[in-house]
Amino acid sequence: MTFSDLPETIRRPLTIGEVAAIADVDRKVVNRMVDDGVLPRSVLVSRRARGDARARRFVKASGIPMVLLVATTGGFISKELRKTAFAVIERMIRENITTGVVEAGALTLDLSTVMSDALARMIALARAEEDVESDPDVRGGAPVMRGTRILAHELASLAEIDSVEAILEGYPGLTQDRIENATIYAKAHPLNGRPRKRSALPQGARIVSASKIDLGAL
Repeated sequence: MTFSDLPETIRRPLTIGEVAAIADVDRKVVNRMVDDGVLPRSVLVSRRARGDARARRFVKASGIPMVLLVATTGGFISKELRKTAFAVIERMIRENITTGVVEAGALTLDLSTVMSDALARMIALARAEEDVESDPDVRGGAPVMRGTRILAHELASLAEIDSVEAILEGYPGLTQDRIENATIYAKAHPLNGRPRKRSALPQGARIVSASKIDLGAL
């Protein structure tokens, strides 16, 4: 798979939350990459929507492999080697190729692995976002799993405190993949405000045993 094979829905500037979800890091880590000038300005976008006090940050899709490289190598490679690696990544995307290697003495960076991992994670986010919809007539317009009234963020919260088996028992119409989609979506699009306590159950849920939850009331 090459960069051009990505769905068009993910080949766009991505929010800091989306980038963090793809790289599996905290949003602060991504913001630090931007603040410290680690990522090249060519992959950064700043937009100010009407009513926003300040511009929002975005990272172009082409910058995702770079974020993943930094997240996985940390301070183990020099600034010069990182710049060289970024240039190779840009060439891989531009020429639509899957192989790329950077060598510096005894150190070899296989960017093919970084690229394939980045593409797979971006596709996972695209699928997760496609599996969630918002309708003003359903749950007040809050994000729900497509075709249901199940709140995506509540399903993700539930996945943190209960097993997949227990969730599927309460939601027989779901699958493990859809639970994973909810988890990915919730990390990419966190709710505003203070995070909910991990021990809290979704509204309408009740404990029926030590490990199982009846979700039919949702």
